[in-house]
Amino acid sequence: MGIQINSTDADNLGDNHIGTSSDTPIRDDAFLLNHEEKIEIIKDDVKHIMETLGLDLTDDSLRGTPNRVAKMFVNEIFSGLDPEKKPKASTFQNKYNYGEMLVEKKYYSLFNLRTSFTPNCWKSACGLYFKWNCRWIIQNE
Repeated sequence: MGIQINSTDADNLGDNHIGTSSDTPIRDDAFLLNHEEKIEIIKDDVKHIMETLGLDLTDDSLRGTPNRVAKMFVNEIFSGLDPEKKPKASTFQNKYNYGEMLVEKKYYSLFNLRTSFTPNCWKSACGLYFKWNCRWIIQNE
């Protein structure tokens, strides 16, 4: 892919970056490669990182790590980038005539920051007010 990043500018910016969009900034060619092709490229990159860190990839505990990490990135951590997996919104009638707010107090969100790939887990609460129809987002499995 060969994307050039000015590391001096990135270092100067540090944690002071400002999100300019709620949409994930994604290139037009993001889906030209299939999952297997992406895994092969990422596997080589992970292997290079591990070798750079001085890890012995001939050790049986590390031998398959580049492939496992590449599959995890493509099939799990970043699987939500695939437009086919975008959640669908739907509505249903309020047949039971709920008039109160429904609150889900222990709602956990697990996600990776797009700026540092670090995992985050947020505990939050969600409230739904029922009037005529209820709106839910259905997550594809």
